[in-house]
Amino acid sequence: MRKGSAQQDSNDIPLRDVFKEALENYAPVPEWAFEYMVYTKVWSGKEIQAGDTVLYAFVDLEDGKNNLLMTVLDRELEEIEKTFKFTGEYHSHYVPILKKR
Repeated sequence: MRKGSAQQDSNDIPLRDVFKEALENYAPVPEWAFEYMVYTKVWSGKEIQAGDTVLYAFVDLEDGKNNLLMTVLDRELEEIEKTFKFTGEYHSHYVPILKKR
């Protein structure tokens, strides 16, 4: 679903479905990558592990002009879904915009 398409209630869309395209196309983090990584934690404070897929979303701060970039692990999508919901829009074509529930 992209902005401008027929939208269902964004509260009903599981985040795993929102990130479906990214999950199909982003490569999991290989073990050797940790040698070069500067940041090894995501938004939630969880450590990135070999085999994780790191996903990106913008968080709507509801001030009408600012969004923060959020990193999320594929293994924590259900947990993140308890706090954030999909707004029904994407930034830069493929990066979903989330907001706090």
